[in-house]
Amino acid sequence: MFTCTALSDVEYYIDAVNEDLTAQSVLTGEGERPARAPRKRGDWSGRDRAAYYLDNGTGEKPGIWWTTVCKLPGQSLPFVEQKAEVSPSDFRALARGYDPLTGQALVQSKGQRRVGYDLQFAAPKSVSVLWAMGTESQRNQIEAAQEKAVFAALEYAFTTSLIVTRRGHNGGQKETPAELMAGTFLHTTSRAGDPQIHTHAVLMNVCRRKDGSTGTLDNRELLLHQQEMGAVYRLALSKALERDLGSDNTQGWSEFPCGRCGAQCGRALLKETGGH
Repeated sequence: MFTCTALSDVEYYIDAVNEDLTAQSVLTGEGERPARAPRKRGDWSGRDRAAYYLDNGTGEKPGIWWTTVCKLPGQSLPFVEQKAEVSPSDFRALARGYDPLTGQALVQSKGQRRVGYDLQFAAPKSVSVLWAMGTESQRNQIEAAQEKAVFAALEYAFTTSLIVTRRGHNGGQKETPAELMAGTFLHTTSRAGDPQIHTHAVLMNVCRRKDGSTGTLDNRELLLHQQEMGAVYRLALSKALERDLGSDNTQGWSEFPCGRCGAQCGRALLKETGGH
């Protein structure tokens, strides 16, 4: 399953609390406001929504970045590095629309703005059950397969221009950004504690264009093609599981057709990215 949810602020109520974060300022699309007075454990009122991803639950692995650029000599330094661990400072800076390296404003903010998009990739229940019953090695392989599938789907969204930026009068000119970034956070259980493999890919609402200018994103195409994104993700997950675990128990859902061109789009993506 794939869903795309716009984040207009960074407030959230969560159960897993990192006491070190409770004194930090609360972030919104309008900037910062002072943190509330010290609270008792169990009081989540006004919790910074970024903490839902950064805390990432008890026992979960830290988030890692997905981005469309690499650090190359002679080019502008990327905002983040591929597969680097998501640091709270970088995540919060980009949520506010600032360069995490220089502190420079990257977007024009007038009032409250969307700070990002939560792209959630949820594995079928059978995969979550397989993870719950597996050995540590098998769990690591399933988590690695989930990561590959999520990255493949994000790359597909980028190369097929499902994520665009706008410029010009009333945003009439659309173009594919040169640099995008999403903090990806793997969760292995549901809020109720049941096995549920899913990843939150928080696509930051800021990008760098080919001419070096920066701007925000338009998620309209992602919303229109959620079924397609889900099909690409599930096919990539199925192939990764078959390759790494020798499992063919997922064929029933790997062939789910997409809304634009059928399951062949997923197969084409896997061929382009070195899948089988």
